[in-house]
Amino acid sequence: MWSILKIFYILIYKNMSYTETVTKSYGSKIMDSLKWILIGLLMFLASFAVLWTNEWTVDMSKIAKTSTEVEADKVNTENNEKFISVTWEINSEEKIWDNLYLKNGDYIFVSRKVEMFAWKEKSTSSTDKNLWGSETTTTKYDYYKEWTEKPEKSINFKESQGHNNPEKKISSSDNKVLNAQVWEFNIKTSNLSLTAKTKLQLNEENTVIKNTWTGSAKLNNWIIYEWFWTSLNPQVWDIRISYTVLNKWENVTVMGKQKDKEIISYSDEDWNQLFRVFYGTRADAISTLKTEYLFKLWMFRALWFFLMFMWLSLVLAPIWVFLDIIPVAGSITKFITWAIAFVVALVLSIITILISMIFHNIIALILVVLLIIWWTIYFLKKKKTDISKMVSK
Repeated sequence: MWSILKIFYILIYKNMSYTETVTKSYGSKIMDSLKWILIGLLMFLASFAVLWTNEWTVDMSKIAKTSTEVEADKVNTENNEKFISVTWEINSEEKIWDNLYLKNGDYIFVSRKVEMFAWKEKSTSSTDKNLWGSETTTTKYDYYKEWTEKPEKSINFKESQGHNNPEKKISSSDNKVLNAQVWEFNIKTSNLSLTAKTKLQLNEENTVIKNTWTGSAKLNNWIIYEWFWTSLNPQVWDIRISYTVLNKWENVTVMGKQKDKEIISYSDEDWNQLFRVFYGTRADAISTLKTEYLFKLWMFRALWFFLMFMWLSLVLAPIWVFLDIIPVAGSITKFITWAIAFVVALVLSIITILISMIFHNIIALILVVLLIIWWTIYFLKKKKTDISKMVSK
């Protein structure tokens, strides 16, 4: 029995692969490396600009802190045209649903996520350097199946035969009510950003599984499967569907500008806009915005430091490519140039970030200017004293 199951597993799940071997001459390598010098240099310089401007990313949590916290059970006309935050249960008279499986219910927002079991391509390469500078690159393309919301087009595969992905027959979609209320305040949701949403647990009460257009759907807790015959053996083209929702009567915080009894999009003097729904209290909303800001800030710092390192490596590449005529010499030089590029990119990235932070913070800028002035005066006085001592001697 185990042998049969093992054969079944190999037939269904065993990765299929395709191998390609390409040899590049020494001259071609030299020309390729020279072509990339200008591009690498331009992108290396561009990295400074991106790192600089990234430090000027607006911390929306600071803007959120300037909002006026108001009571949801009454509309105070004194707050008209002001930036406010309201915390209460969200509601709507409208009913929305998914036109496929989800019944209409108490939802403010419904997001349908559709994934298809499809072929994926993964490539791994290894390069062997040859005497007199040429190199042989062997690339292995592995093909496996996985659930994905965006199936790759088989025509783009290196080996498309036997790895055909059909078009996904159902699309992901979002749906939300047009109008919502937080007690006395009305909200038009057309340009409202919904941070508050959670995965919906599915059951027979909130779904319609029978008499579907395919007649083959199966319900499994959080997911609906289309044409899914067994959990041990999904096939290419099988579909699974899950839902993310914001339910009515959820406790939320809405941030925006008060306009009579309505909350609309708020924009400050620098055109930073905020019109969002968050789970929980005003403090929770501010915390969410702070987390988003720090994540984006550090993600871009790390990304552009890495890109600066890569672009600088391209600029230095001709050095080790030229020495590849002796493979060992080329490999050692490559390691050294990459180490130099890494250190230089790291130091320059840190300096760029620090200088940008100082210029962005007026207090820090004033302190640095005062420090420079103090150091200059101290240096001039010390130099004058030293000259006086030399003259007196």
